[in-house]
Amino acid sequence: MSLQIVRTVVPIALQSGDACRGKIESAACCLHIQPSNLFVILNALLTVFAHIIPSIMDEVNEHVLKTMQDLPTIRIIIDVPTEIMNPENYLESAFELVKPFTNSWEKYHGVRRIVVDVYPRHAYIVIDINNFSYDFKLAHLQTFPIPVHILRLSRKSKQWYFFRRQLEDRRVANDIAELHRCNGQNQPPFFADHIRGSVYLSPRTT
Repeated sequence: MSLQIVRTVVPIALQSGDACRGKIESAACCLHIQPSNLFVILNALLTVFAHIIPSIMDEVNEHVLKTMQDLPTIRIIIDVPTEIMNPENYLESAFELVKPFTNSWEKYHGVRRIVVDVYPRHAYIVIDINNFSYDFKLAHLQTFPIPVHILRLSRKSKQWYFFRRQLEDRRVANDIAELHRCNGQNQPPFFADHIRGSVYLSPRTT
């Protein structure tokens, strides 16, 4: 299976059955393959995901809920290989990829999507949970640290890992404040492109 097919098919396979069917023909046209062949690929992926995703989500949610018992506010950085994302729209692709997680978290917690930070090998999706101190108007000045936890998809093992990364608390808080300054009055989620470079036209001055 080519890398282009994987990039196109995985986000579709992660959606519901109806959403998948609605995108089959256009995806097949872009990939220059028969829709029937794409259905075979999708069905195979959906069979795998049907067994993997529930257990992954249960495990991650269990860790999140346990963490929330001690830390009412957390910041999750989801670390995924860049090559599994759609390079035509990294922002949308990133949140589609993690939607099985965020949909579940939103049932019980306040979820705020902050930024998709893309590098050649890794992409980092930053999500705040229950950050009720967030103020968009002052966010470029809000550098208070929030406990950072990493949710990492291993490139080699294809397994998810969830762990605390205390050393990142202050640095990430400063980076997010700077992103708000650079993006001016644009609302998050932001897209930080470290492959082609980001251009900020109207940064905040105060």
